Amino acid sequence: MPTWTPSWPITSRRSKPNIGAQGLAPDEARAAARRAVGGLAQVKDAYRDQHGLPVFETMWRNLRFALRGLRRTPGLTATVVLTLAFGIGANSAVFSAIDAALLQPLPFPDAERLVRVMQTQDRSRETLLSSLRLE
Repeated sequence: MPTWTPSWPITSRRSKPNIGAQGLAPDEARAAARRAVGGLAQVKDAYRDQHGLPVFETMWRNLRFALRGLRRTPGLTATVVLTLAFGIGANSAVFSAIDAALLQPLPFPDAERLVRVMQTQDRSRETLLSSLRLE
């Protein structure tokens, strides 16, 4: 029965750098590996040498990719734009209604003196008093 052999080299997390194979002592090999990678100052300088922030560059790249995809499919683009327009319009309309009805103060003086007149009957819920009988 043939055995399966991977086509890539297998390494483990605990594998030592190849510098130790050069015949150096462990402390010397560790120092040589740090020199090869660079110290903290070199890593900081390399990061500062990048143009811009990587987060914004990645976001910009993703945005350009999305716009190219939307340009290729005009039907999907129209659907996306209309969905966003309806969603923003509905959100704005609901907020305007709630703002006018609940958040803004009442449009007359001494609004805190308003009362609600209720009428109750036996074994029933409260009902608003619809008309006054003045006798």
